[in-house]
Amino acid sequence: MSEPSVLVIIVTFNKKEYVVNLIESLRSIEYENYDIVLVDNASSDGTVEFLAANFPDLHVIRNSENTGGSGGFNTGLQFAFQQEGYDYLWLLDNDVEVSKDALSRLVAVLEAHPDVAVAGSQMCQLDNPGVTNEIGAYVDLHNGGLVLNRHLTRRNNNSIGIFDVDYVAAASMLVRADVARKAGLWEDFFIHFDDVDWCLTIQKMGYRIVGVSDSLIWHLSAAEKPITWAMYYDVRNMLFLLDKHSKKQNVKRFGRRKVLQAIYNELRGFTPISEIILDGVEDFLQGVKGKKTFSLPQSMGDDAIRETHPESDVLIAQNEWFDLGKFPFEEKYLCSVKEIFLPHYLRDAVFYWNRKGGVPVKYYSKIKLICLLLFALLTGYRKYRRSYVDIRCMPFLASLLSEEIAVHTGDMNWMIIKRDPMTVWKNIFRIAVRGAKQYWGFLV
Repeated sequence: MSEPSVLVIIVTFNKKEYVVNLIESLRSIEYENYDIVLVDNASSDGTVEFLAANFPDLHVIRNSENTGGSGGFNTGLQFAFQQEGYDYLWLLDNDVEVSKDALSRLVAVLEAHPDVAVAGSQMCQLDNPGVTNEIGAYVDLHNGGLVLNRHLTRRNNNSIGIFDVDYVAAASMLVRADVARKAGLWEDFFIHFDDVDWCLTIQKMGYRIVGVSDSLIWHLSAAEKPITWAMYYDVRNMLFLLDKHSKKQNVKRFGRRKVLQAIYNELRGFTPISEIILDGVEDFLQGVKGKKTFSLPQSMGDDAIRETHPESDVLIAQNEWFDLGKFPFEEKYLCSVKEIFLPHYLRDAVFYWNRKGGVPVKYYSKIKLICLLLFALLTGYRKYRRSYVDIRCMPFLASLLSEEIAVHTGDMNWMIIKRDPMTVWKNIFRIAVRGAKQYWGFLV
């Protein structure tokens, strides 16, 4: 019996090394009846030139601009819809590694279950290969979010079975070609929740969506990726998703919650994130989709941040995202550290610091912390020249008592945000007024 025909659709943007590894790995999979179309989103790292020189038989479609995952996969789907003879379409992210039987396992499930239209692989973490990130996910349309199936479990414990889910990621998604034509192209979300919307649409057509545990891929975990501008798409696209697939009251609840989150982030000192969240809400209210251009503080690498490191009065807001063996915890910088602020769940780290020569570590009781924050708000008091924080843990203490905060956003990147008292008050007022208007929009 001949194998069903499969068209593999890959979208890439400036990830030459990753996509080359993926294409080479596809050559050794235990499946023969497939073709590959690669959509390049106007990469500037030489991806297309390298592929042309080393994979001359590969069919490449080059977009004139970066259209994101949504636009890239739509380009691939438009090409697929013009072809005849393909039974299935296999959508892949450019930064995944696939097991040799990943495709054959997915095909077997769709062949055995006519009521299943979409099958996705067990996605394991590329940086922790034995850990499962998800085998599909469920969509919480009440609160607005995803509940990942088997998230952060051991891969060896998830080796058998298929799971009925609401969505599987386009990191590895096999879909029936005829169903894909009926479902049509993706919403113009640019990135994030476009594959979720597509799966929910197919589910509404009466088909099952399943995750297949014995089809394995490896993908970079979210913790390894920077989280700044992407939050805009998370907010805006989830609002569009809820508006399309859920009740209006759920849309309004999610919108109000995001406005409050923006104000909260402003109080923590991260004005750029507050603006990104409010931009997402505002563009939803105005019906704006597609790509967004952002104005963020210039990103600095570790070497650049070292060059501007103050000689004294530095605060380290330590949390589990900081590696104690790396900057800014290296020995030669410790003389500039005035205090290290530890949240309650990291107090065991004091043992480490005591062994390092008694670097000053402060535990702030809630009463003392509240008094310090009130004093900082009322007087503009600044105790530190710079605070080092992580984007996932930005305490009020650092934002209100520092002249500037260095925010670690991932991938060895930092943002410097000035925190002089006048700027702080102006930002708080501006974000509060803008947020209040949007909040009111979700009440009426």
